[in-house]
Amino acid sequence: MNEEQNQNRGDDISQDVTKQAGKAGKEVAGKVGNAVKKKVIDAGKKALQEVGKVAVKAIIKSLIVLAPYLAVILIVLSVIVSGYYILFETRGTQQEYTFKQATQNQDNMIQDNKNNLTYMQTKGAQDGTGQLSSENGQIKEFYGHFSQISYWQIPIDDTTNQKLKNYDGGDFHDYYWKEQAFNLNSNFLFSLDEYMYQNKFRYPEQFVKPVNYDPQKLTLKPLTDEHYLVNVLSKEYGDDGKETGNKIKSVADYGIASVFKYKKDVQLHFVEGDYYQRDVWDKENGLHQEAYTEHYKDNLEGYPKDIFLMTTAVTFQGTHNYTYENKTQQIDTLKAGKSPNKHTDFIKILYGYAYPCDKCEPIPLYKYRKGAVYETIPVQKEDKFEDAGQRYLKDYLYNFQSFMPKSVMTDFNFDKRVGQINNFDMNLGGSIKSDSFAAAAKYKDDAIKYGAMYGIDPYIIIAMIAQESSGKADVAGGLMQLSGHPDGEVLSATLADGQTKSSITIQNSQINNADYAVHVGVAELKSNLDRYHDLLKAITAYNMGNIDGIKNRHPEAWNSIQWMNYREEQRLHNGESEGHGITHSASYNCNKSIANTTGIMYGDSCYLEDVLRYYAGNDPNLKALANHSGKAPATDGGFLSSIGNYASSFMNSVVSTVSSWFHTYKNDEPHIKYDHPAGGMEYEWILKMATAMNHATLFSKTDDISNLDLWQPVAGQSLSNPTLDGQQLLDLIADAKGFQPPLNDPHPVVTSPYGNRDNPNAHGSTEHHPGIDLGCNDGTKVYATGDGVVTKTVSDNSYGGYGNVVIIKHSASLQSVYGHVMTIYVKEGEHVQRGQLIALSGHAGNSTGPHLHFELDKLDNGNAIPIDPTSVAINPAAFKNANYQK
Repeated sequence: MNEEQNQNRGDDISQDVTKQAGKAGKEVAGKVGNAVKKKVIDAGKKALQEVGKVAVKAIIKSLIVLAPYLAVILIVLSVIVSGYYILFETRGTQQEYTFKQATQNQDNMIQDNKNNLTYMQTKGAQDGTGQLSSENGQIKEFYGHFSQISYWQIPIDDTTNQKLKNYDGGDFHDYYWKEQAFNLNSNFLFSLDEYMYQNKFRYPEQFVKPVNYDPQKLTLKPLTDEHYLVNVLSKEYGDDGKETGNKIKSVADYGIASVFKYKKDVQLHFVEGDYYQRDVWDKENGLHQEAYTEHYKDNLEGYPKDIFLMTTAVTFQGTHNYTYENKTQQIDTLKAGKSPNKHTDFIKILYGYAYPCDKCEPIPLYKYRKGAVYETIPVQKEDKFEDAGQRYLKDYLYNFQSFMPKSVMTDFNFDKRVGQINNFDMNLGGSIKSDSFAAAAKYKDDAIKYGAMYGIDPYIIIAMIAQESSGKADVAGGLMQLSGHPDGEVLSATLADGQTKSSITIQNSQINNADYAVHVGVAELKSNLDRYHDLLKAITAYNMGNIDGIKNRHPEAWNSIQWMNYREEQRLHNGESEGHGITHSASYNCNKSIANTTGIMYGDSCYLEDVLRYYAGNDPNLKALANHSGKAPATDGGFLSSIGNYASSFMNSVVSTVSSWFHTYKNDEPHIKYDHPAGGMEYEWILKMATAMNHATLFSKTDDISNLDLWQPVAGQSLSNPTLDGQQLLDLIADAKGFQPPLNDPHPVVTSPYGNRDNPNAHGSTEHHPGIDLGCNDGTKVYATGDGVVTKTVSDNSYGGYGNVVIIKHSASLQSVYGHVMTIYVKEGEHVQRGQLIALSGHAGNSTGPHLHFELDKLDNGNAIPIDPTSVAINPAAFKNANYQK
């Protein structure tokens, strides 16, 4: 083995020893490490156990020390949750516009099994007939007023489209009252006031300022630039609160009220047809007729009549542009009778005289004609809507700024703002389902006759009968309670023309004669109206007699609605002046806080409210009374137009005094800057609260704010489901001959209109009523409203709870439904004609009394979509042309 080999071998041995030593070392080290590790773990466990004991003791001691604080935290959290529940969750269902304990509404407990919820809801709140407290009612009235004036008009003669006039009764309006569809929702205004002014003051005047619009293009303009920075200018106010004459970038001079543009057009009524014979006279044959042919077309007196049509509506949601086209339709037939004027609708028209001899009376000669009365009127052809989305509203609220009159911010008094209307809680029509109303409605013919004679709404007369006698003619004082008049007293009142005086002598022996009693009662009411020129005062005076004392003692209140606050004082004065001393009222329903039972009963402080709870009319003028609308009487062809403008003086009074109901602020008083940009969550809360209040729903059930109804539904109309007028209804049906009301009654009593209402079979809940209920006795004949095919007859209450039902399909797009009938005369598959007898009315199914449920459904891809049938069920013009089978 050489030296080199020895060396290598030594290296191998050395390496092997090293490896063995390393292996042994690792084993020893591993054993030692495991022993140490076990000791450490055991020690750690013991240490942790000791620390745990100490920690638990420390935590327990800490909890004992912190317990009061934790309790406070829990209480705060519960208050927050309760606060949310009060401020948000049930505020809509309870219709609480204020939280004062003394002003709570009358609520019902609602059990929502579907959502496993229990909550309070104000009775009837959704349909506007609920039992709101006095102050809640005031606040609702307050925002209702601003809702009615929340739009601006561009005068017809303004070619630059820059002059604006706020609607205050107005010089003109759209013929179809399109303005009503764009009134800002009153609950939306309330919600804006609550959030944007943080419940510190009320200033809806800011929101009913006009939107920013382009006067040349008549389109909505944004309030911000492409970077969402405000780019509109508003007036600047200095430290003294006065205008500086400069402009600043601010949204303060703008609001969300719509701007409307109009055009002038004409409505034409004319007669057209052919003369077919005429009178002639000769000595041989005397007066006789001969054939005569001549075509005629003559305008009726008073026509053409100027009308106004809305062409553009600039709203905060976008711009509507309307186009129109003329349509001609028959509206009446010629009347039997004669006239010297061809511009009338009579059959016989005077064309000359025959003179048999020098001293003989001249013989009138007439031409005889066939034909009809027609109307030519512009009807809407198209509504082009440029949708602006929610940007304008968001920009407005995210950059909200207002320069408010100093007195709003420093001397705010809500009672002063609303005029202290303490006793004005009109539950209009709230008792029309009562036995008293049903009994009074039997005298409808008398009410119509004398209503037409004196120019008084027949439904007011029916309401007074219901209140005075519950519809019982044989009680002392008769239907209208006239026992206080001495025999021989003469009542004098103007007739419907407003000029001619008529007198009637009191005969107490005739008081129980229904016709006579209604005549005298209406004459007395009209004499009061002649005296006070205010329907509310006239009705009150019917009960109290002389109410001039209110005018003498409170002249500042006489010309505003505040005179009603002094009715109890006047009643007490009248009773005392007749020697009765202290007396008490027949009713304190309108203000229970003043009730007393001392002395004899004399008069009724709440007579007006008690009468109007029985008002069942469908006229928008008196419907507007419930929300203090200042609109002038409509001329929409309703039945009231056929008996004269019964309430013109009353409504003019409303228009003239509406501004005095609410405290307003002068433009020249100092203005203070107010800033409150809304945040994203606050923006949503505003919209959700408006919806919750509007529909009386829980706040948590208004999650979808993408398609909110921020407009005020008026007279059954809204943007999403408008009432169809007669022509629009005809347009649904190809080759239609027209429609007629289903009952042979020119003025049917509406016991439940179309739309949302208190569920009559489940009080405390609300429902959408898809038709209109017409009050009538069992066995009243029901007629097909138009030509069609009977598609369904039901007699097992399986169709919506309507009991026995007839359904007629008039076209591929329309059907009519007749519910609760007692007898059906037609079969499925049978073709029927307009005016054919199809059934007798009754109260089968889920019904609270005898009536006809009449419904119109628009048919769309197999779906039946209810539309408002009022324009068919109550249509005097169509009734004149109706042909009812005997």
